[in-house]
Amino acid sequence: MEKTFTPKRLVLLAGAVSIDEFQRLAETARASGFTHVDIGALTQKSRHQLMNDGEYCPGYDFYPEYTARFPGFFKFHVPEALESTVPADYAKKNLEALAERGSIAAQAGLRGAFFGCEPQFLPESVYEAHQDWRGPRCDHLFRSLTPRFAPCIDNPDVLELYRIASRSIVDAAPILDTFGLLANDSGAGICWSPDLYAGENGPSGCRDVPMPERVAGFMEAVSCGTRSAGTSPVVYVYHIGIWSYSGCVPLIAANDGSRLAFCRPPLDKPIACENPLSMLTELETAAQADCDTVVFAIEGAAAFSKNSVYPALVARFRQQPSANLIERLAILREALGEALSEPGIDWMLNSWVYLDRALDEFKKLFKQSFFFYLSVSERWLTRPLVAFPLELTEDERSYYEAHVWNVLGEDVGGDLLDLHGSRWGEILQMPAEARRVERTCTLIMEGLNTAVESARKVLGTKPGAEMEAHLEDTLCRLQGLGCLVRNFNNVIQFQVHMDLAKDGGRINSGDHVLVANIMRDELDNTRELIRLLETSRQPLITLAATAKDEDTFTMSPDLVGQLEKKIAIMLKHWRDPERLYLARPGYV
Repeated sequence: MEKTFTPKRLVLLAGAVSIDEFQRLAETARASGFTHVDIGALTQKSRHQLMNDGEYCPGYDFYPEYTARFPGFFKFHVPEALESTVPADYAKKNLEALAERGSIAAQAGLRGAFFGCEPQFLPESVYEAHQDWRGPRCDHLFRSLTPRFAPCIDNPDVLELYRIASRSIVDAAPILDTFGLLANDSGAGICWSPDLYAGENGPSGCRDVPMPERVAGFMEAVSCGTRSAGTSPVVYVYHIGIWSYSGCVPLIAANDGSRLAFCRPPLDKPIACENPLSMLTELETAAQADCDTVVFAIEGAAAFSKNSVYPALVARFRQQPSANLIERLAILREALGEALSEPGIDWMLNSWVYLDRALDEFKKLFKQSFFFYLSVSERWLTRPLVAFPLELTEDERSYYEAHVWNVLGEDVGGDLLDLHGSRWGEILQMPAEARRVERTCTLIMEGLNTAVESARKVLGTKPGAEMEAHLEDTLCRLQGLGCLVRNFNNVIQFQVHMDLAKDGGRINSGDHVLVANIMRDELDNTRELIRLLETSRQPLITLAATAKDEDTFTMSPDLVGQLEKKIAIMLKHWRDPERLYLARPGYV
């Protein structure tokens, strides 16, 4: 008998979506063979955790922006002791949305899952009233301006808070039977854990408690609360974040001893492209690890629509898992056979092969969602390439500066390669890696360009109207991804040349020509991105609903306007780099 892929829990995690989107997503998930769907997404980020209610101000501390995006128990039910710290109407909306999604999932024949971040930090007012509740410092040492502390889960009163909240959550959605909780990251922490960003720390009174005992007590509090509501859930506690992680998760603990795996395509933010070959590889890894719970993580419901290949891919993989490239292509060919005819199938497969190759090249540089961090959070997409950014006027800086993650002061704001407080990883230890970055980005663009041309040929086969619209969206996303890659390379190369010029004094005019060419390519690249944003039928990049909702992880609803302003500023300051060079082009 051939082996099938039948984990006990196959969970679809698609993030925050509307109720209508969730309805369609749940129906598609069930038809594809999923057993669970995540129902615990927040209705909106938790502004009460942010400095100044999330409004930028001088000295703004960006670190809680991580935490504000993650579900947590007290964001759905506020125990009496915490009533002054969490807006009651906010928790009520979250709980009502969870209940509604739970009801929809149940009607579709699915169980519910809750993936969040715990134990999350609490405000100082809580610890002023309950001094023995203060647990470990859980913020990041060079990304945070203010020390933040999670509650001590060795304290019986704290555990009671979790029992109360977990019961309320399961009362609202009785189909919930799986919890995945990220600890020691994004504003959450466990006492005396070696994985805390601040190092092992916590109250002296619980220092000698064995970690397995400590975490077991926490999971039992969650389980006890849910059991009183009539269910016995599986609870996973892990350190690895789910922003971009793939594979079998190194668990801190699981209350049933089972294992957990995440499957997600690489580099899916801020532009998500179907990458089925990568996703099949992810599923293969999960199948080989024989994990009891497998989470299929994607960005939004659109990537799991009826015209997406993902639902058919999962359904076929469950029946006959692939183990190599030939078998992956066979699964995809079979899946495409329902939507495309020859030679469209071959061209689509070709497009996916080259997309996968391109992203594999990018993983040689970064293994996480660094487009999300750099293109968005550091505003590489909208920041102008100018030689002296600190000389820009307030009007020239204000549209992007407020949302650039900057914890080290104004000077760092002038460094394009700062990543949340440091030049992160070998790739940003410039200039040594600059040429490797350029070579790799050239290979990536070659792969993406081939993927684009292949997708165009699929469109030329005249598929049905719905599939044609889906393919046009795919084509737009591939081109948009190319814009991100060009921007990534241009920013790095530009800053490297600025570093060399400013550190070594005036240098030769030949380098000025290189700088001018980088600036021109970024100018053209920005215009191309504007074109794609204006012509795309579907939102190419997830944007904030209003100007007030723009933040370090979410681009402005007026992204096109900001890109146009970037172009105008670059043109105004086009000659500024000449101040750094000994001779101007054309002169000896």
